[in-house]
Amino acid sequence: MSADRVQWFRMRTALHWLREELETLNEEFKWTTRSIGNYCEVRKRIGDLAIEKGPVHVASGYRQAATYKDLAASAQSAYSDALKHTPTGALLNS
Repeated sequence: MSADRVQWFRMRTALHWLREELETLNEEFKWTTRSIGNYCEVRKRIGDLAIEKGPVHVASGYRQAATYKDLAASAQSAYSDALKHTPTGALLNS
């Protein structure tokens, strides 16, 4: 009977660790996608403000903004795929 209790506590600890790890990864994904989106907006503003410096600076700002926009879409897609393939709903809500 004592060995069963030890095993139960070990499994319970492992479940809590997994739940915490999934929460951390979930928040890191959210932070990453939000951060990349913010960089995109900053680069657009830099392109808008660079008008007086010339068309090369404007194009550079918009090109960088487009790169960050693609990166944000890629990160969001990876996040969505990760949510589909992990039991986050069942583990995080129990």
